[in-house]
Amino acid sequence: MLEGSDEENPESDSRLTDRLYSTSEIYISNTIEIDPLKLTIDERIGKGSFSNVYAAKYGHGNKTLPVALKVLKIDGEFLSYEQFQPMNDEVRLLSTFIYHLNIITFLGACVNTEITGNDGEPIAISLGMIMELSPIGTLTRYLQELKFNQITEKLCKSLALDIAHGIHALHSCVVPIIHRDLKSENILLFPGRSHYGKNIVAKIADFGVSKIKRSMTQTTSTITGTANFLSPQACNGRFNESSDIWAYGMILYEIGSKGKVPFSGMGDVQIWRHIEGRKMPDMADIKSYFPGELKKILMKCLGYEPKSRPKFFKIIKTIHPTSVIQIVGELAMCTKERIAILESKLEEITVIVERHHKENQELNESTWKQIQDNDSETNKLRKELSSTAVVYANRPEQPKVLNSVNLLLENALGPNGGGLFHRTILELVTEGGVGSYIEGPIKKKDRCIAKIVNDYGGNARSLVDILRGTITFESCGEMKQFLGLLITSVNIRIIRFKDRVNNPGPSRYRDVLMNIKIVTDNDEDNIFQVGELQLHLKSMYKLKEADHRTYDFNRILNGEFSKVVVSKMENEDIITVDPSTRST
Repeated sequence: MLEGSDEENPESDSRLTDRLYSTSEIYISNTIEIDPLKLTIDERIGKGSFSNVYAAKYGHGNKTLPVALKVLKIDGEFLSYEQFQPMNDEVRLLSTFIYHLNIITFLGACVNTEITGNDGEPIAISLGMIMELSPIGTLTRYLQELKFNQITEKLCKSLALDIAHGIHALHSCVVPIIHRDLKSENILLFPGRSHYGKNIVAKIADFGVSKIKRSMTQTTSTITGTANFLSPQACNGRFNESSDIWAYGMILYEIGSKGKVPFSGMGDVQIWRHIEGRKMPDMADIKSYFPGELKKILMKCLGYEPKSRPKFFKIIKTIHPTSVIQIVGELAMCTKERIAILESKLEEITVIVERHHKENQELNESTWKQIQDNDSETNKLRKELSSTAVVYANRPEQPKVLNSVNLLLENALGPNGGGLFHRTILELVTEGGVGSYIEGPIKKKDRCIAKIVNDYGGNARSLVDILRGTITFESCGEMKQFLGLLITSVNIRIIRFKDRVNNPGPSRYRDVLMNIKIVTDNDEDNIFQVGELQLHLKSMYKLKEADHRTYDFNRILNGEFSKVVVSKMENEDIITVDPSTRST
């Protein structure tokens, strides 16, 4: 039988669930204990009910490796069972190293310690778990940020296949592991070679509520996981492989609907009623790019009866009949050995990113040549940009009163902040009749702090891009015309003007970046925040996303680590780097 009762059911034991815990009760073996002195915390990149996730740096020999640090939230001296149990179980489960392409690499943990923050101040850590850092982020975010025409049938199959391989590996362990909280938010993406041949790899993450299978069905006294992804049986607290298969079907729904959460907008009780009534998520949300084969798999995975759902071996072979299923390696491995594996993975990623960088360079250069060949106003624009850059070369800085992140963000949201900034620029674009304005998002607080500490030596007034806007132009003539309007505007003050058309960066992408502030009625007494405005030619702007993604990868991979790997690649003739385009 697929379902049954679980005689060993610790979660229903009130002796465990009703008492308080201390972090000292979390068992961390010496072999996976991380030295906190080797870690530095950077910006926060995620948060959950009981934990925060930070980007961090781990000192390893003469290199600094980018890692993710998951930190347990704790308000007082003791933890409730709901706080203690998920992190404790995750440490125990991941203490056995599972070596697989599609499962996140756990490196080690530390407890009751302090770790240096990016501002040099110590941060108290009750429990910290260190794992590999995703340069791309979650599958949910990735799907939602991609443009519709960027999601192809091949990409859908690649993501679906990688996730199936990862879950199959968990279920194939000597003692199977049931994840119990599969969803796109718990799928992390990395540069690399997928099972389907795409340059992006999906990995299963967040094992906080996962369980080692001790019987045919694991039974809990409370509902675990996210309601939108729970099978009918899981809604009643009964989990096994088939509940993970149902959740996988919901992930396919997310891929097919461009990141829409199933049963979006419903409360937990309403979702459970829908599921008990055998009502599915709205299949009208599935987009035209989603392959028919995956839609059939999706429907089978959402079969009401557990026995009707396909096993992952069959799912893998249906998506890609020749796909090789990796044998799962379960090893007792210390942190030093895990770090060595991470270093190898990072080198592989760096090679891929550097190749992408070279491809971007070539594409940017060829696009610029086409502009020069076809736009008669190119040379006039270049002369105008060059002379303007000489005039506006001041170092941008925020007003003296805006000397902290909190004050900058408060000002950005105030009457002289983002609303005024975007409205004034849009009015100028409309008046000139050239260009299309794109309102940029306000920079997030954690990213602001990281940039102030890492790039500006702690000086908050040097952060001049919390407010951001972009204008795209059809031609060089349009950009030149708008530039004339901007210079003569009574409401906009240019502070610094960077001509990256005549002087492009390492990627050879060409645009204009300036720092400006908005004033009203020539009233210089009001506090106006300095913001950033970018000017792009549309034919180049369509390449910007790939260019910026490579920039983000390099930032996350850490400059010194990347330099070592690139130098090694040059010595082995894997790549050739033009000295004029080398990053400094």
